[in-house]
Amino acid sequence: MPLATAYSVSEAFGFRKGVGLDFRRAPVFYGLFTALLGVGVGVALWPGIPLIGLLVGIQVLNGILLPVILVFMLLLAGDRRLMGHLRNSTVHMLLGWGTLILVTGAVLVLLISQFMA
Repeated sequence: MPLATAYSVSEAFGFRKGVGLDFRRAPVFYGLFTALLGVGVGVALWPGIPLIGLLVGIQVLNGILLPVILVFMLLLAGDRRLMGHLRNSTVHMLLGWGTLILVTGAVLVLLISQFMA
């Protein structure tokens, strides 16, 4: 997760990135990666934190954020101007939007069940 986040943030803000580069050529990428690793280690080693509950909570958060990310991915994959001939076909777009609907429904069921309990 820290590596993917460092790649995403570096890509979003135009910083050099990649594990094939050294720290001098990609300082923001490696600095962010190191900081995120440090925060993760600090949280994991904090006395009294239930690690299994923490892991489950993080995965629930990932599941809740998935529909938001999937919308943007589907919009980008379907953009003819951006993707050209590599644009998703109609079948793939239908499967993608159907998956988004199913995942969103599952997230809503999860959230409703948590608030009703």
